[in-house]
Amino acid sequence: MLRMLALALSLSLCLTTPSAAQTNQRTLFNERVAQFNELIMGGKLGTALSHVRSELELDEEEIAALNENLQNLYEGDFVGHATVRSETLKGGFRQEMIGYWTEKGEYFYVYFLLHTRETGGNRDVLEFRYGTDFNELYALF
Repeated sequence: MLRMLALALSLSLCLTTPSAAQTNQRTLFNERVAQFNELIMGGKLGTALSHVRSELELDEEEIAALNENLQNLYEGDFVGHATVRSETLKGGFRQEMIGYWTEKGEYFYVYFLLHTRETGGNRDVLEFRYGTDFNELYALF
């Protein structure tokens, strides 16, 4: 009886650990997306890009130039954003497209190709594109 109880307890611990790890990865990803959206909403494309693609090693001047370029395209900050399309692919791959808009109805779009590796559960940004042409980015799906 005790052996069965011990086996059941250890099995339940094994089964709940991956779920907790998966939940933590999702929570972390959602937090990063929220931070990214906040930066874009404030016109800080370079800052947002340096957060999601740290391997690009953008210097302060490049970040400032990207921020300025986005701010020059639109009068004021964005007033809203939403996921335009999200698609889960095979093997841990996922595509996301987010749209941002101004009060005047001007739009800005961001596309991500992501991969979650089985070892460690890290989510990598493999591709990141942005622009004002909806069709160009939507065609990536």
